[in-house]
Amino acid sequence: MAAGLSLPVDQVAALQEALAKDAAGANIGTPKLAIAAQVDVQDLTMDAYRELRRLAPFGEGNLEPALHSIPARWTMWPRWGRTRATCASGWAAVFGR
Repeated sequence: MAAGLSLPVDQVAALQEALAKDAAGANIGTPKLAIAAQVDVQDLTMDAYRELRRLAPFGEGNLEPALHSIPARWTMWPRWGRTRATCASGWAAVFGR
């Protein structure tokens, strides 16, 4: 949803003040994130991504799934082989922060 607004420049400060006053009294609360599934990092593959994208289009009434996994980081492993031209990368779980 979008909206537009036009007003004289000399009224901008009054609008800012009114919006700030209104927002100060609002009870917004803490946003909640609905986790669709807990996954292992090794399950985060391109095939899994493509399957999730088939659920699109995402938006109101069809939220994009939020996934949870243990902390992980992208890791590059050392090169190996005769010419040392081969390397590997992937998700590695992070334990014991």
